[in-house]
Amino acid sequence: MTIKLHGSAMSTCTGRVLITLFEKEVQDYELVDLSKGEHKSPEFLKHQPFGQIPYLVHGDLELFESRAIARGVADCIVFQIVFAPMFGKNSDEAVVAAETAKLESVLDIYEERLSEKKYLAGDFFSLADLSHITYSYYLIKLAGKGAIYDSRPHVKAWIEGVFARPATQKWLKLAGFAQ
Repeated sequence: MTIKLHGSAMSTCTGRVLITLFEKEVQDYELVDLSKGEHKSPEFLKHQPFGQIPYLVHGDLELFESRAIARGVADCIVFQIVFAPMFGKNSDEAVVAAETAKLESVLDIYEERLSEKKYLAGDFFSLADLSHITYSYYLIKLAGKGAIYDSRPHVKAWIEGVFARPATQKWLKLAGFAQ
């Protein structure tokens, strides 16, 4: 049975779901592009009352509300630096500075943890690592915040490793970031 994922491959939240599907080697999926605003239609709103993406359908199972997935402080920085200008808004530099300081504190903890283990939850790749891929990619590649990661050698090695994973590369290609 095909999994239908409503969303855009360029969306960080949809990207996280796509990477999860790729990690699990799910082959039978269909990405439903909502660039025409179909997610605001009355029919779509019957199933996803918030009109947001991603939204996943697998048989009788319907999942939505990506806010239920824990997001790091990185999403705020990415919004301010990358997405606000795309929507004609100015970045709030005070918010960027405050959230960057929070992120640096988290990455300091990760640096210590990753000095002993390959991944955040141990010596195995898990959702703890996966949940950082899309926002970290946007921070490093689109927001110019790579120095935050580069200054921590274990964090740098970890993020380069998760970016190199086949599932991440598949998402990057689908989102138009890689050849």
